[in-house]
Amino acid sequence: PLVEAMELERNHITTQNSPTADIVAHYINGEEFDTFYGVSRYWGGFLVYTKPLLLLTTYQNIRIINGVFQTLAFAAVIFLLVKQGFKRYIAPYCLAVAFLMPVTLAMSLQYSPCYYIMTFGCIALLLMRRRSLRRVSLLFLFIGIATVYFDFLTYPIATVGVPLALYFAISERKGFLSDCAYLVLPGACWGVGYGGMWLGKWITVSIVTKSNAFVTVLRKIRERTDNDPAEFAGNFVEDPSFTAIKRNIK
Repeated sequence: PLVEAMELERNHITTQNSPTADIVAHYINGEEFDTFYGVSRYWGGFLVYTKPLLLLTTYQNIRIINGVFQTLAFAAVIFLLVKQGFKRYIAPYCLAVAFLMPVTLAMSLQYSPCYYIMTFGCIALLLMRRRSLRRVSLLFLFIGIATVYFDFLTYPIATVGVPLALYFAISERKGFLSDCAYLVLPGACWGVGYGGMWLGKWITVSIVTKSNAFVTVLRKIRERTDNDPAEFAGNFVEDPSFTAIKRNIK
């Protein structure tokens, strides 16, 4: 079980090229799974609650439950903003959430973890009696850790950007250098938690499975930065062209 938890394998049909195609081929067309496909570079923490929920109810009901809890979490932030006298930040927060497409978030289990982490981070900030830089930085460290554990690489920047903007807005101004510290130190702690948790998985899976996870990671970095399909099946090579990044910047 430990090895399987580290490898995060799913059933796969070699003639298909995506998880969706696998599902259609197997459950609709009756083709048999013939191999496994692993994503060991991720923690896969979303499975901790997804699998028990699928044992108890249907996917459709999980979406309804998800929408209810997301609405309650959103309402909690609004309530705390009103209660603590930060009404002027309600409109910007609502606008930020609106751009995340709340209906889509409720329907998609993959997009939900970052929303919850972002929202719970804001709630934690507003509930803090003393928002010292040290305590807030520790909070952002754990937000970064939780992001890597639960998220399947969707929009992790929101888990640091929105709580950080809120912290900057509700903190007392003490001068330019102090204000910069409000952003730099918590943001850096988030980065340490995020990067450290990634590295921890790669080291752990290498030890448990007696393999080199870093080879796979480097290959995937090449695939995600260079969108040439011809390179996807090959090994990691030197001098990547970073085509995908260049096109996004353009």
